[in-house]
Amino acid sequence: MKKSEQNELVEAVLKELERCGLSIKKSSKGHRALLRSSLQTAQRIIVDLSSNETLQAQFVHAVKKAKKGRKNPTTFNWHLEVVAMATGASSGKTRKLASKRAGVLEYLRELGVAVDETAATVEKEGLEKLYSAWCKRKKEAEALADASNGHHEPPQKTPKGEKTRNDKEVILPIWMKTSEREQLFDQKLGAMLTVLVSRVSDDEGAFKVKRVMVAERLAESSDDWVD
Repeated sequence: MKKSEQNELVEAVLKELERCGLSIKKSSKGHRALLRSSLQTAQRIIVDLSSNETLQAQFVHAVKKAKKGRKNPTTFNWHLEVVAMATGASSGKTRKLASKRAGVLEYLRELGVAVDETAATVEKEGLEKLYSAWCKRKKEAEALADASNGHHEPPQKTPKGEKTRNDKEVILPIWMKTSEREQLFDQKLGAMLTVLVSRVSDDEGAFKVKRVMVAERLAESSDDWVD
């Protein structure tokens, strides 16, 4: 594809997004239906640009050029810009909504929802429900990434005179033999097990499994815990 053709395509994309945004701003009735339609348009454009790095780069360049002279953010999220343009978001408040809607579209892409099913899915599930699900998945992914990198959240300080317990669930990497991992995976759903671990160094994630026991066998012999 020639550069002139690429420029024409990017220009057509920008005009389509602008039309979507203007239609929402001018609408007095059927706003929700228009919003769902605009989000489907945004999803289609995001998918198309994601599959063509050259067009994506030109789109980013064009949007940045149009924003020249404005207060530039520290990071540029082109997915957000697509959604913001498609929904007519320009103020700080509306761009925050656009950011949430961009998260919903990302979640639908992760689920493998077809582009032409975007509007119907949003109508059926609701934006708030989809956004909450995306936030939950994002937090789980961040927790796994932190665990794999050996990071952990610092313990929260307890105010003087107040006794509290930090019962927030976290992920802790533990070293074990492949056979021990298979033993855990072989258990039925809901099975109760007790795992004996020992700390092998001062590093994070420096715990090693010593023994895995099914709960119903624990009372058979207390010597099973002796190393």
